[in-house]
Amino acid sequence: MQEPIDSAKIERLLKRAAEYAAHSVTSVISKLDDGHVPPRKVFYDCLGQMHELEVHFLFPNLPEKQRELLVELLNARRSLMTGLSKAVHQPSAGGKKRQDQLLTQLKQQFIGLQCRAERLKDEASLTPFQKQILECEFLCLPHEA
Repeated sequence: MQEPIDSAKIERLLKRAAEYAAHSVTSVISKLDDGHVPPRKVFYDCLGQMHELEVHFLFPNLPEKQRELLVELLNARRSLMTGLSKAVHQPSAGGKKRQDQLLTQLKQQFIGLQCRAERLKDEASLTPFQKQILECEFLCLPHEA
């Protein structure tokens, strides 16, 4: 039987994972030579690295291949959530159509990764708490799209 979800405990752990990742990325950024790398690339590289570090922090006991899948899923989930939150603010009809197309692509990407990651719920090396985090923070959307 699965323990009830302790959302406060999950939130504390997610916050610690994000702090760990942010601290690590901050130290990497401070070592960059200014002007040699476009800021946009630095931003996306750091964002990707933060997701990798968060997943590694939360699931250190998973093999690298499975953690890579979770990083992809986390990226897709957060992109979709961002897209859904921005959907309300699109004024023009052309902009709305483009945004709908993008949201459709993001949903398809998320669902494909979600199906692949669904098998991890049965992973023997995961603790019940890690399985709860996987279910609540990776496999579902707060407001199902």
